[in-house]
Amino acid sequence: MTNTMKKILAIGFVAIAMAFIADQAYASETQVWSTLGVSAEVTPGITLNLEEQFRLSDEADLLRQHTDLSVTLGAVANRMTVTLGYRNTSDDEQRPYVGADLRILSGKLTLDTATRIEMRSFDGDNSFRNRTAVVAGTTVAGLNLSLSDELYVTTDGAEENRATLGVGYDVNGILGVNAFYMLWTTGLDTESTNSHVVGLGASLSL
Repeated sequence: MTNTMKKILAIGFVAIAMAFIADQAYASETQVWSTLGVSAEVTPGITLNLEEQFRLSDEADLLRQHTDLSVTLGAVANRMTVTLGYRNTSDDEQRPYVGADLRILSGKLTLDTATRIEMRSFDGDNSFRNRTAVVAGTTVAGLNLSLSDELYVTTDGAEENRATLGVGYDVNGILGVNAFYMLWTTGLDTESTNSHVVGLGASLSL
């Protein structure tokens, strides 16, 4: 068995372990998110991104699907990128957004912040939401490890929080695979509820 296959299998076993832990832990529900992303540099400094995600219940029922199309503008001084995007969801939400990612720390350990301002539209009813995340990452034995925390804030205050532990592997210069576990806390402005999310994904860089 090649080293590449061992690492892909390792990510698969991690995902299975995450699913088992999530199923056994207390929570209002457990979900599985499957994501496919494709990106391509259309011209130097401008990258086009497309993402399709399916969110399933622990009984494999489709809870939500979304399609996300965005353009990322090249790094400023190798530290900041800006993204303009649009997301459409299966529950008829239209969501244009603008975001910025800032590299705080580089090297063996990386630290980034990501901020996104979204306009959420349901049947013409518009609202705004801010998402701010802190992401730490490192590479161990060819595996990309990450730990992040993301806070969602609306005009009514803090709404939800997502704490995520992820592992990824670059199969080659084109294909990458990943898995993650997320503790998803909603209802911060009322009565909070925890959900467990296990994610599997693949990304293509063209």
